[in-house]
Amino acid sequence: MKRFVLQGLLFALLLLAGVWTILTWIDRKGYSDEYYKRLLHPAPSLILGTSRAAQGIVPEVLTARLPEGAFALPLENFAFTVVTSPYSETYYKAIKKKVYLSRDKQGLFILAVDPYSLRADKAGEQEKWLHLKGATIQKPNYCYLFRYCRPHKWINPGKHCTLHDDGWLEISGIPVDSASVAAATKRKMSEYNDWEIQKSAGRIDWLIRTIDLLKAHGTVYLVRIPVSPQMKDREDQVWPDFDQDIQAIADSISLHYFSFIQQSGDYRTTDGNHLYRDDAILFSKALCDSILLCTPSQ
Repeated sequence: MKRFVLQGLLFALLLLAGVWTILTWIDRKGYSDEYYKRLLHPAPSLILGTSRAAQGIVPEVLTARLPEGAFALPLENFAFTVVTSPYSETYYKAIKKKVYLSRDKQGLFILAVDPYSLRADKAGEQEKWLHLKGATIQKPNYCYLFRYCRPHKWINPGKHCTLHDDGWLEISGIPVDSASVAAATKRKMSEYNDWEIQKSAGRIDWLIRTIDLLKAHGTVYLVRIPVSPQMKDREDQVWPDFDQDIQAIADSISLHYFSFIQQSGDYRTTDGNHLYRDDAILFSKALCDSILLCTPSQ
């Protein structure tokens, strides 16, 4: 009996050692998924929002253009998806764990907003994909790897997706000719048109709570990212006063709100919703220029 118990303990230890070795290898190689790197390190400056921000705002571009010493660095993109990171209690708690207070400089916080990040639908305000539920910020993040990564992700983490160390999700190698983009936009619009959207007082409240949390750490800016003309028309239909509502929130708590929605169509998208990688770089420069106009000279 004693021998059987010892053999069982040895087997369990070998199994745990094997799992630990595999997860450590995955962590070092980066063979995880398009979210993992965002859950490794705290950061003093953040970009928040849904996948529009995850793909559309490039931290490296802003960091290179901002005056040296203007804000605490690094600036990291901590945006996920419309179902993972709408403004909510879950996202708020993850942000609270992610951000840290710099001792000598103010943080920079860019919060991307749109009708879908502040929506309520038939399911109410519950996130459908709770990767951020109980999220921890640590490296290596064995808890996340064990819970969410799958073997096919480890072997082939996505040939079109590159998650940079600063959290920017770069999508490359997909066709961006007019016919391909038109087809992708049609599919995306069909998906979004099926959603029953209404203004969510609860999500607006969590947006304001998030702003209050981050104002204690630095300067907060609200931004609306441009999309395709078709997506803009859809958003105008479901929430026609969105810009006025967000501007009223910004005015009430002394924030700057940059809405680029009227420039929809000026920047190329891959599917009507997400900026093409080259245009994300151009948009990030334009966004940075707007921030610079509001940033006191050093």
